[in-house]
Amino acid sequence: MPRYQLRADHVRPGEHEVPHWHVARVGAVFALCTRLLDPVTPVLPIEEAEYVPVERRCARCWDRAFPDEADGDKVSVMPPAWM
Repeated sequence: MPRYQLRADHVRPGEHEVPHWHVARVGAVFALCTRLLDPVTPVLPIEEAEYVPVERRCARCWDRAFPDEADGDKVSVMPPAWM
């Protein structure tokens, strides 16, 4: 079972709600960037990380979850060993 998942934090540019995706431990209310997330937010499996558009990713979460990915376009679904 994966220890991490993608959790949405909705931002409202203009009139549309747009999900901004964070990386968090399963069951946690804080993302890796330390942002407090609503406990009832949309969730995606961590394996979907590479399909999230760059502009919809939390840069701090992605940097912490996938430190070996310099450009942020291609991510590995395996968290680093320290996690």
